[in-house]
Amino acid sequence: MNEPSEQPGPAERRADAAHPCRDRSVTSQLGMGELSPSLQPVAPGFTAILDRLEVLDDLVFESIAGKPGAIEQLRLVWPATLKQLGPELLEESRSQYLRHAMSVWKDCLASEEIHNPSLAVAAIDVINVLLGA
Repeated sequence: MNEPSEQPGPAERRADAAHPCRDRSVTSQLGMGELSPSLQPVAPGFTAILDRLEVLDDLVFESIAGKPGAIEQLRLVWPATLKQLGPELLEESRSQYLRHAMSVWKDCLASEEIHNPSLAVAAIDVINVLLGA
């Protein structure tokens, strides 16, 4: 009999993973405290917050991949979302995005195979947006 696996902690979560609906940092900031893992939060605005975070996920990873127009959208959406949700709520996401962008950039530099300078530049562009540079 297989036991259900536990959810990975923030440090173990993949940088490109979607935002979990049961993220305790989000629920505690919304004043919902600890929730049972089997319950989905239903606080007003929670779905809107998750939607905003999903949009950021998509824009960051599309920007790093070089999708046309994605970095321009990220330049508009990131500051607006940061202003709306606040830095405390976005700090974990920003850290994961930065970690992923740095990893892509380092891979471009360290690769002994074909170098992809446009991918490295896209990663640096995302880092600049996320750091407000």
